[in-house]
Amino acid sequence: MTPRLFAHGIATFVALAALASGIGGLASGVPAALSVFCVVIAIVLGAMIPLSLRGSRAAWSVIISIMSVEAIGTFFGAATLAKALHVNLAVTLVLPLVLAGGVVALVSLRESYRD
Repeated sequence: MTPRLFAHGIATFVALAALASGIGGLASGVPAALSVFCVVIAIVLGAMIPLSLRGSRAAWSVIISIMSVEAIGTFFGAATLAKALHVNLAVTLVLPLVLAGGVVALVSLRESYRD
């Protein structure tokens, strides 16, 4: 597997997870704003990933921006999530680490996105 496919695979996983959590949230009565936000992020990532794979620098930078914000947000929200789910903090820190790994993998492709 090439680094390009690996990096975009992590972004695809994040998009699918956001879509699943958004739909699950809408079905279970979670506040609509959070659920709709997850669905919108999934749609944006889903639209940007194929464009980035075709060489679009703008799409690549949008993916990096979204994943960076999600990594930071989930990192600082990990303690609250661990308390709410009654799980170990280490478990809730897995997602921010995966997101950060995806960001690093995408940034490492910067040479292929030169204009």
